[in-house]
Amino acid sequence: MKKWMWIVVTIIVAIGVGGYSYTRYRLQEQAYASEMRDGRQALSDRDYTQAVTEFTRATRTKARATAAQRYLTQTQTYVDAQAAFNKRHYTTAKQDFTTVQQTKRASQLLVSRARTQLMTIKQVEQQRQAFQRQYQRARQLNQANEFTDSNWVLTVMLQDEKLKQHQYQDIYRHVRALREQNNASLEALTGSTPVLDSASQRATLAGQTGTQADTSSAASSTNKAATSTSQAAATSQSAAKQTAQSAAAATKETKQPATAQPTETERQARIQTARATLTAAGLNGYTYTDEQIEALLQRANDNHLSLVQAAEQRQFSADQIKAARQALTSAGIDNQQYSDNQIVTLLQRASAENLTLDQVVRDSQ
Repeated sequence: MKKWMWIVVTIIVAIGVGGYSYTRYRLQEQAYASEMRDGRQALSDRDYTQAVTEFTRATRTKARATAAQRYLTQTQTYVDAQAAFNKRHYTTAKQDFTTVQQTKRASQLLVSRARTQLMTIKQVEQQRQAFQRQYQRARQLNQANEFTDSNWVLTVMLQDEKLKQHQYQDIYRHVRALREQNNASLEALTGSTPVLDSASQRATLAGQTGTQADTSSAASSTNKAATSTSQAAATSQSAAKQTAQSAAAATKETKQPATAQPTETERQARIQTARATLTAAGLNGYTYTDEQIEALLQRANDNHLSLVQAAEQRQFSADQIKAARQALTSAGIDNQQYSDNQIVTLLQRASAENLTLDQVVRDSQ
């Protein structure tokens, strides 16, 4: 009888232990499945911190589950790759994203995202190379003391909205620093820095398209902007002329370097800006051909004049200047103390204020 009782007790204990073990196994499986499910959902929500937490719990819940470890390692590698990408460490980022992409039997969502990020890095690197080439060109012009031409290259770069994106912030800072250096050098040489108005920006953007139709459209827009500026000048002529002369200061001390000739984009932008500058000063810049504009720019550069001064001087002949000198002499004024440029300035003022030449001279003394 006692033997039979022991057999019964043994069976009961075996059933109890087995039931406990089975229950514990089921609870473990349920917890593991729940943690893996939550981890995948976190990946879908791009909550990578939570995903790492859930996959880590899954590895502890079921230590021998290799799937949880693969998901955990893949997620951690993706997070590291994204951190490297944000720091612009593109070589490291490419390596880590490639590892994520090549992980088998893990998250296909991360594989897809890694593939997308690798394509993005390729595009970013290509764009960075393009920006670097432009920046190096601007630096070469700066080192050749061609500060205005260097600024034109930098202006083209700054008009590209991509340059302000995070991936190019280091280049963007270099561009702004070089432009400040150019402006400081121009101010030291000419007393003012060039003002690049919206007309010049549109002309530069038009040149970037490389098509005649776009260039014509930009010129039309520039014409409208210049007309608006001219109307404003009619109500405040002195302020408009001051703005025009500041914009024209870019023509001073400008020479074409033998090592880096301006591109067609830069040439067209300079011509369109010159037209807008002349129109803002009360001269119709659109009556000049491209060749005449370039001749005025060259004259301004050679004679250390603003573009407006070069255009206005073009309206007075040598005979008129000679006659003005004779008029000054007749009025008892020594005309030799005035250069031809100063004589032209006196003639312009006399014409604008309806005065005689000697009255202008005496008012200036």
